[in-house]
Amino acid sequence: MSNRNFLLFLLSLLVVPGMALSQITEKQLKRFSGGKEIQSVSGPGLNSASGDIVITVEDDDELNMILVHNDNGKLSLIANNDGLLMGSGMLGNSGGSSSHLEGRFLHADYTIGSNSGFSNISMVFEKRGDSYFFSHYHSQTYNYGAENYFARTAITEKQTGAINFKDATEAAILEKAGKQEADPFSSYSFIKKGFDKFSDWIPSGYELASYAEGDLNGDLYKKDAVLWLYSKDEDHCLIQLLLQQKSGTYKKSVSNKMLFDVDESFNPANTKIVVKNRFFTLEQRVGNGADFDHRYFTFKYNTEAKNWLLHRYDVEHYVAFNAVAGKNVTHLTIKEFGLWDFEKLNFAPGDYFYDPGLAKITGTIIKKSFPDATDAVFVLKADYPVNALALPLGYNEKADEETDAPTIRGERELQAFSTDKFNLNNFMNKKVLIEGKIFRGQTRGQYTQLILEIEEIRLQR
Repeated sequence: MSNRNFLLFLLSLLVVPGMALSQITEKQLKRFSGGKEIQSVSGPGLNSASGDIVITVEDDDELNMILVHNDNGKLSLIANNDGLLMGSGMLGNSGGSSSHLEGRFLHADYTIGSNSGFSNISMVFEKRGDSYFFSHYHSQTYNYGAENYFARTAITEKQTGAINFKDATEAAILEKAGKQEADPFSSYSFIKKGFDKFSDWIPSGYELASYAEGDLNGDLYKKDAVLWLYSKDEDHCLIQLLLQQKSGTYKKSVSNKMLFDVDESFNPANTKIVVKNRFFTLEQRVGNGADFDHRYFTFKYNTEAKNWLLHRYDVEHYVAFNAVAGKNVTHLTIKEFGLWDFEKLNFAPGDYFYDPGLAKITGTIIKKSFPDATDAVFVLKADYPVNALALPLGYNEKADEETDAPTIRGERELQAFSTDKFNLNNFMNKKVLIEGKIFRGQTRGQYTQLILEIEEIRLQR
């Protein structure tokens, strides 16, 4: 549909009781456009005798947003902004800008970047009195369709103070909030520097997600390194430790190829490493729709074992664009999860995905009575709170509320059952390590929020 036909279609929607179409004409709208072709028109003023309308006009470099007020067919200018959004000439073929007025909220959105990295930016203004003022700003950055949660940005008027629509620019909003402009390629220079330095230690077919340098083992040479590598042909990441030698070169130490998965939701930009004083921490942000978890795996060098043991595991949970983590925080230590070598660790204590994902959980097998149960049932009393996580979503995927199991957090008791392979009576009141599948209890005969199907079980000391 041509722009002209699109405009005529919009005008055809203006017929409402007590208001004739002739009250607003294409000529009336055109006189606000500065002679440029109108891209879109929206707002409550299109459907009622009184209300505001936003007219969007584009040229190669900018998108001009023009706010007008409709008073019984007479249009008057409220405000004009030609510095908030870029035109297609600046955004390129992969980007785009748009604006629309819905109720008292004016939305200005744009996308910039390419398939390998792009950002979606949304700016919203609210009408107060006769003017519109900045309300909130959101940006989300993606790499190959998976969101970079480290780059997610949210700004409100509380951070910027009052900004009138007519004076607003994205740069001004970011500057007043102390933020930087979204850059879908921001980590590339850092990664290139690391690749150039450690290329001899990166196996063929692998790419560098993140890296860090520091003292890993407390010796005389302080520039050891941790490399976080991934391959699109592999299911798991490779975490490689390098120890600096007297000559300044590196010696390959232990590695882990089991802890982190590579799937359609994996984004290397969601990884981070910190190394300091014989400790190193692997950080990852894992999302499910609007929410995400920030996980911290911290390892400490054990001088007797000459290896790194899991020292603590922490998880912060973030809801939507809230910049502050929620109160539901996981903090586990060796006391809860026992001794685990870095190179053998293949699970996150307490955090598990539903079937078909495998969970490893330590705890004690007990029998417990429930009101509707004929006999006592086997229950694993976990050593730490268990979080059953919904599977991560790919780009533009949405959870199905009817069929997808929701994330359930903080469960300490899981009904446990096994096939004929194990007799759970042999493990009664004993500390065990169980490997199995978790699913949500939702049918008769299931008495806890989470159910654990045991595939392997062994006694723990």
